Amino acid sequence: MRHLSSPNGLFLQGLQLCRQGHFALSISIFQKALERFGQIGDRPGEAKALYYLGLNHEALNQLSQALSYYKQSLATTKALCAGPGPVFDHCARADQAVAKINQLHSRLHNLQPLQN
Repeated sequence: MRHLSSPNGLFLQGLQLCRQGHFALSISIFQKALERFGQIGDRPGEAKALYYLGLNHEALNQLSQALSYYKQSLATTKALCAGPGPVFDHCARADQAVAKINQLHSRLHNLQPLQN
C-alpha cells in the first residue's frame, strides 16, 4: 500500500477526490503531489499532476488556470518524449493535453488553436 504522503499516494488521493467531484480539495492535493514529484525529480509524475490540475480547474470553470496547467503539462511531456529512455504513455498524454488546450482556446474565444 502506498504511503499517503508519498507523491504517488498524494496523486491517487487527488484522483479519488476529483472523481468524487471535490475539485477544490483535489487541486490542493495535486499541488502537494506536484511539489513532491519535483523534489525527487520525477518528471512523468509532474506531467501527470499538472494535467490533472488542469482538469480540476476546468471542472471549476477556471479556464485560464486550466489552460496554464495544460500547457505546462504539455511542455513537460514533450520534453519526456524527446529525451532518452522509455516513453510509456507520455506522448499520448501530450496529445490529450493538446486536445484540452484547443478546447479551452475555443471556449475562451481570444486565442488561436494550438498546432501540435
